[in-house]
Amino acid sequence: MVSPAIVREYEHVLLRPDLGLAVAEVNAVMAYLKIPGSHVVQVDPAGQLSVCSDPDDDMFLEAAIEGQAAVVITGNTRHYPASPWRGIRIIAPAAFMRALPLLMQ
Repeated sequence: MVSPAIVREYEHVLLRPDLGLAVAEVNAVMAYLKIPGSHVVQVDPAGQLSVCSDPDDDMFLEAAIEGQAAVVITGNTRHYPASPWRGIRIIAPAAFMRALPLLMQ
């Protein structure tokens, strides 16, 4: 799921010099995320949450709710409420990769 707020966040974060990503690579990823279709679900959440310890992370839960996502994958699980939250699992990338076979059943 991506929302306009998430797209703006990714554009900002991915261009940070410490990530070492080429502008052309970032532009390609962002163009991909902006193409509507089954590969990327675009949502525009109406609700405003305030449940994460880092307010910048609330937008990801807002998008998950709007898009009826089952999982939010984040490297900052400590910023989120306890999982599952409103039926949404909040897990780290490595845990997601380990759980993926079970989620696909």
